[in-house]
Amino acid sequence: MSNQSTWFCAHTTGGAEAKLEAALARIEVTTYLPRVLSQIRNPFRDGHFTHRRVAFFPGDLFAAPTEMGWYRIKSDMGVAARPRWVEFGAGPVEIPNELIDSLRAAEHKGLIVPRECEVKGDYVEIQPGERVSILAGPWKGFAGVFHAQTGLERVSILLNVLGAERPVEFVRQDIRAAS
Repeated sequence: MSNQSTWFCAHTTGGAEAKLEAALARIEVTTYLPRVLSQIRNPFRDGHFTHRRVAFFPGDLFAAPTEMGWYRIKSDMGVAARPRWVEFGAGPVEIPNELIDSLRAAEHKGLIVPRECEVKGDYVEIQPGERVSILAGPWKGFAGVFHAQTGLERVSILLNVLGAERPVEFVRQDIRAAS
């Protein structure tokens, strides 16, 4: 599991998470980039869908630097390549080990896999801005705001994570309108 490391969240531009992960790995900083399989419409194949591994939290990466790791981040990485840390007040916010552990527990072959859940009743369309409940996976029991449909069976939900509303993708079956 997480070996009780102190985890922090590094923020970068969306799509550059793997590049930051590689840069931190070069200076021997432990990282964790949860990924999910996303269905994306391919404009070059008559609108057919393709699958891509994308960050579970777009633009964010978890890192557990040691004391020497903090020094190497400040000294070895150029100013432009240095990560921006999610912080409140004096410094970066520690991410609970339980969150890292629950994300890792939901992985299969390096991807976050939403757990199957039984859909009861009719399929109800949810409109952007509506409150929803998460039924399965590491976010089970959390509530958020429906943001958008992102694929045939995937939706984006705004969850209050790390002190801000962040989009997180779910299988459509794993959410329901909050009552």
